[in-house]
Amino acid sequence: MVERGPKGRRPKGALWQRLIASGLILLGLVGALFLTFASTTAATWDPTTGAVEISASPTSAALSFSGMAPGDSVTRPLTVSNDGSLPLRYAVTSKTSDETLAAQLEMTIKTNVTDCNDEGFDRDGDAVHGPGDLGSIGGLDVVGNPSLGPDPGDRALEAFASEMLCIRVSLPLSAGNAYQGLSTVSTLSFIAEQIP
Repeated sequence: MVERGPKGRRPKGALWQRLIASGLILLGLVGALFLTFASTTAATWDPTTGAVEISASPTSAALSFSGMAPGDSVTRPLTVSNDGSLPLRYAVTSKTSDETLAAQLEMTIKTNVTDCNDEGFDRDGDAVHGPGDLGSIGGLDVVGNPSLGPDPGDRALEAFASEMLCIRVSLPLSAGNAYQGLSTVSTLSFIAEQIP
């Protein structure tokens, strides 16, 4: 029961108390209408880049011949492998330690040769270089082009794939006495880039 003051009236602060109480209740209801619930979660992103890795085997003395005479040749396989997780294309350059003999020696590179030896080389396969010079001191592009981007002659390898190149180096019968006693070393460089 509400207490009444003299003459049956409510005491002076009661109206204000009711107005404030009603306002707080109204404010609470309005606040409840705008109440939002929030939840957060985290997503982890762990990027890993792929790799372009090329290798050749054997890595040294792939072709070796001493006492070569006009008409002689040597044929050997060289395996090129994509050891990376991305597809790649590659080119090959040949740098030699000598210009004179290197320009006289003829190099032919083939793929798809069944038996990569002197006898099997002529039976099948697809030429990707030559016959042409063995190389030069400044470097000679022998397969494709080492500049960035796709170029005619570049070879493609899928990730973790390999291919065999069959290489033949010969000294033509026409080689004269000027080439006696000369020697050269050729370094084949394999330049690879990712295929986008």
